[in-house]
Amino acid sequence: MSDPSQERPAGPPDRDASAAGPVDGTRATGEALPPADTRPPVVVVGLGPVGAAAALLLARAGVPVVAIDRDLEVYPHPRAVALDDDALRVLQAAGVRDGEGLDVLPGGTVRIRGRGGRPLVELGPPPTATGHPGLAFFRQPQLERVLRERLEAEPLVDLRLGTTVLGVDAPGDADHDAVLRVTGRDGTASVLRAPWVLACDGGRSAIRTALGVRLRGTSSPSRWLVVDTDGVAGTGETEAAGPGVRAPAGPAAFAPADFEFGADPHGPWVHGPLPGGAHRWEFLLPPTADRGDPDDPAAVHALLARRCAGPVPEVRRAAVYAFHARVADRWRTGRVLLLGDAAHLSPPFAGQGLCAGLRDAGNVAWKVAAAWSGTADESLLDTYARERLPHVVATTALAVGLGLVVELRRARAASLRDGVLRRVAATRGVRRWIASGGWRPPSTLGAGLLARSRPHRGRAGEALPQAGAAAPMRDDRLPRAWVVLGAEDAGPLARHGATAVPWSALPDAEDLRRWLAPADVALVRPDRVVYGTASAAGCGALLAEAARTSAFTG
Repeated sequence: MSDPSQERPAGPPDRDASAAGPVDGTRATGEALPPADTRPPVVVVGLGPVGAAAALLLARAGVPVVAIDRDLEVYPHPRAVALDDDALRVLQAAGVRDGEGLDVLPGGTVRIRGRGGRPLVELGPPPTATGHPGLAFFRQPQLERVLRERLEAEPLVDLRLGTTVLGVDAPGDADHDAVLRVTGRDGTASVLRAPWVLACDGGRSAIRTALGVRLRGTSSPSRWLVVDTDGVAGTGETEAAGPGVRAPAGPAAFAPADFEFGADPHGPWVHGPLPGGAHRWEFLLPPTADRGDPDDPAAVHALLARRCAGPVPEVRRAAVYAFHARVADRWRTGRVLLLGDAAHLSPPFAGQGLCAGLRDAGNVAWKVAAAWSGTADESLLDTYARERLPHVVATTALAVGLGLVVELRRARAASLRDGVLRRVAATRGVRRWIASGGWRPPSTLGAGLLARSRPHRGRAGEALPQAGAAAPMRDDRLPRAWVVLGAEDAGPLARHGATAVPWSALPDAEDLRRWLAPADVALVRPDRVVYGTASAAGCGALLAEAARTSAFTG
């Protein structure tokens, strides 16, 4: 599920200017700052999908937001193309969903091909309990336009396009605001002071650099040519790809409706469908000395001609990308939080670049809202990286491993790889593991703001299911707050805005009760993650435990 998301053309991610502009550390410059023109509770810097979603989640939680971006228009070409069910659920919470201005193409089979185009492994759509497909394809410009429209219509969002951040100061104590020095589209300088700043300014985040935050990890020496085209026809004869499954085979084979990795040592490639009949192609380029001008139209045409049986489709875009597996050494500096590519960079092969960023937004927005409102202590924000980092590391490792499989260029080693993969994938246990989605790192939280006492651990860290829920979807029927599910009152949490939702208030309660058993009650966070569970008799103890956490001690 390739995903050269956000802003990562060839070159080190720290080298060039980011979406925020060339930023310095304001306090370090010693300049006298002009008076602040406003003091919003939160400033979101960078309005790609992650920043825009975070701003909308905050506004829907009642938090006024200043949302700024250097560019006046959305970037017109697709970058990320894949979303998973967690990412779609975050977009749902932000008020964006399939069929409401956004076209989403549910993903089908993901296939890995080896030498000669022979199918090696088939990954079906992973089962989910979120009410959304486990894999879906989209066009990023369309998503960004929908998000931009939502921001323009949201009364709690002060949208400032054409605004560049020039300086940042992030005091480490709770008594001082973060300070941003900015210039507007007319070149006028001003200062924004805010209790919280969300830096969503991309892989080359200048805010991250100005704060002295380092990226740890590796950057791949490989370069991939990414090409978006109109529709194409598949090629090749079919052969068995698994029990009861046949797929096109042969050196030039691919299936237009499926997402495929071509692990061909003579020229690795990736292909996937997009909404509206478009297609995404990626080709591993040869070493620099033999590369020539890879995005020259003739070179692109030649690569596509090797894969397409009929006429070569029209090319909408071609660009060369470098990929990185790197994570920021800290995601919070004082009142500034890093989200998305500003905090972590992943190779595209697992399709998790943008998905990870949207998970960040879903995790952090409600915590910032709680800290701003005074419900929570600001130390609640320290759970952000603690909860998100393990999953980011796991999905990045998956992407790195898949990349090693696909990019293998030694023919003899590729033959050995193909034989091992075909035999392993044919075993009954591995088939069951694939069918259950075991290859996908679970997003269940293992640490952070979760019940600690053994009687309350139950489903702690898992997302509340909404698959099979009656329309409207379950998340839309529950308050955007802490919910005590299955109880008549919220006890000590009521004064902090928690809401009790008894089973009688849910028309589809039985499936949830079966999922929750043997517990009777679940305390659910605003991001729909279960904090903890309890029996009916133990509900009071569960609520008392939660009341002692940073989420309720503001």
